[in-house]
Amino acid sequence: SPVEVQILQRELPESHIALLSNIHHVSPEPVKREGRRDLVFVGGFEHPPNVDAMEWFCAEILPKVVAEIPDARLHMIGSKMPEKVRALAGPHVIAHGYVENVLPFFENCLLSVAPLRYGAGVKGKINQSMSLGVPVATTSVGAEGMHLEHERDALIADKAPAFAREIIR
Repeated sequence: SPVEVQILQRELPESHIALLSNIHHVSPEPVKREGRRDLVFVGGFEHPPNVDAMEWFCAEILPKVVAEIPDARLHMIGSKMPEKVRALAGPHVIAHGYVENVLPFFENCLLSVAPLRYGAGVKGKINQSMSLGVPVATTSVGAEGMHLEHERDALIADKAPAFAREIIR
């Protein structure tokens, strides 16, 4: 992201630093809301911010959502899912682990979540959701480097109660 470019230019002034963001093809088909349900999270679990995101989401955000939407479910997708993340599975959390083709989840889920509390760079999970026309709820860390604006491009909230409210609405 531009944030990391500035850091690297400051720390490594002799180096050539270039910005190359991730690239996704934008779906030409408008997304229809009818028939969609559930939430989806996609992220490799060798990356600690994704583990933290799912632990925080399942402990502090999802219970607030389920209190308002009793049939709410989260599909957790990602390679190298550790046992502590897999153990979050239950009536409202489906731990899929690695999935070769995530497109059917994006075609059937109502909202993508990226509850990242730390990390860096442009987030591919957010770009992918947006390119497929699926709304995203994320944090300011998740939105970093993409010039996303709350309620224009994504739903952005940093505290668990606010994040839950964005999902519920």
